[in-house]
Amino acid sequence: AKKVEDGIEETLTYCDFPGEHWTRIRQIYEWGITMARKQTAKAPKAEETSIKRKPGRQPMTDEGKEAAAKVRAEDKERAENLKPEIVVQYQGGEIDMAALVEAAKADFHKEKKRTLVTSLKLYVKPEEHMAYYVIDGSHEGKIPY
Repeated sequence: AKKVEDGIEETLTYCDFPGEHWTRIRQIYEWGITMARKQTAKAPKAEETSIKRKPGRQPMTDEGKEAAAKVRAEDKERAENLKPEIVVQYQGGEIDMAALVEAAKADFHKEKKRTLVTSLKLYVKPEEHMAYYVIDGSHEGKIPY
């Protein structure tokens, strides 16, 4: 009797809630039960997991790991020292920039044979079919292509 007396106020408070509130509580409760049933239905049995195995990658040996690390290091070095091949296409013609750079160096070395090329700026004007260059900030020249 004492328990009923202590809980009567709480029970009467719940009775004053609107009907929409009780409907929402019931929906949430039913959703929780449904989800719990789905999870127990999806749970794999211990016997089935030991029988069915998906094929996967085999563990690497020490030699395989070393070979893979060597390949990754080579790829990383190539990526760091990347020299892109640049080709300019203009009105149906192609200009290979590496060939123009070599031609500019060769033209420069005709005049100054023993001078090292430390900087090169190449200006390509496709409409004139001409490439202009500045080597080491002081020597200027042009090459047709």
